Amino acid sequence: LSPVTIFSAIILWAAVGALYHWSRSLYLVGMFHGVANILLNTLPFEGSEAGGLIVHVLALLLVIVFGLRRSRSCGVPSNPA
Repeated sequence: LSPVTIFSAIILWAAVGALYHWSRSLYLVGMFHGVANILLNTLPFEGSEAGGLIVHVLALLLVIVFGLRRSRSCGVPSNPA
């Protein structure tokens, strides 16, 4: 295992963990993981360690944006007293 592969896996599991934390839905986490796998197997950089890292970073950013939008719509205060 290369350092890029390990870092990529850490990013993916951080995204999966954050998505489950915010949504409490295993179905959504499964869909997210499936989409990430489809992207990894269909984009032109298949088999590339850097390609996997790019997909996982984009997935993590997507989950972060989802979580931020959800917390704002639920009225969760950003700076609790």
